[in-house]
Amino acid sequence: MMTDIAVPLTVRRLVAFSRAVYEGEAVVEDMTARLAKNQEEAEEIMEQGDIPVIVDPKAECIQWFQPDVIVDAILAKRNLEQRSQMHHLFDRSRTWIYCWRRL
Repeated sequence: MMTDIAVPLTVRRLVAFSRAVYEGEAVVEDMTARLAKNQEEAEEIMEQGDIPVIVDPKAECIQWFQPDVIVDAILAKRNLEQRSQMHHLFDRSRTWIYCWRRL
């Protein structure tokens, strides 16, 4: 599952799932993401093997989805101080991402 803001600030939209917020669906390298308006739609999309995209800027869906791993891929210009319980990871694109894992 992917969360995003209501107006994504995506630069390279052709290779981003955030495009689903505008278009309802986005296909990137044979993977399809579809916009979900609620939990029921998100679960249905996942059952079909696609990626649900939910407009949820505060990631409140974590409460009902309860994922094992969360990857925060916000490209922030400054430390947002929201990640105190997250571990720092360094991905291949040389951007910092934050990961939180339930133990």
